[in-house]
Amino acid sequence: MTNAGLPRLDFDRRMKFSLPFLFKKPITFCGYSLSPPEGYMAHNFSKQIHIDKHWTNCPWGAYWNLKRGTTAGQAGMEHGENFFIAEYGLRIINSENICVIWNISLSHGTSWYYDGLEHVGIAFVLSSTTESAWKDYKDRVAKGEIEDGFTLIENIVEH
Repeated sequence: MTNAGLPRLDFDRRMKFSLPFLFKKPITFCGYSLSPPEGYMAHNFSKQIHIDKHWTNCPWGAYWNLKRGTTAGQAGMEHGENFFIAEYGLRIINSENICVIWNISLSHGTSWYYDGLEHVGIAFVLSSTTESAWKDYKDRVAKGEIEDGFTLIENIVEH
């Protein structure tokens, strides 16, 4: 991200964010680089084995399961929604509050879910679509077709 000049989601440069939806009192994280400008939140997401098209030289993705359970309580591996990395023959049995970082250029997928499983998570990747949009944006700024929006935001935050 640094080499590409791609900003993180931290316009005020405080390196601070909170997750208010997890607990009664929000959890705040300070002093860490914030997330890349592409992320996804999913509820009961499942996808067959596939390979994602990623940002050149950035094949890494991360997901964090925020919630996983059934109306009866905890969910085990028999409820599905497990993560697979096909090249390694690896099955990761998902649970609540688990984080997985993997190379998204490898074949991977998530199994179907059963018996009332509720599964919520977030994922961060840098896709080839974001890469081409960022390149187009930087080219248009360089040609003077548009003004750099990040410079505008920096000026607002400074004043």
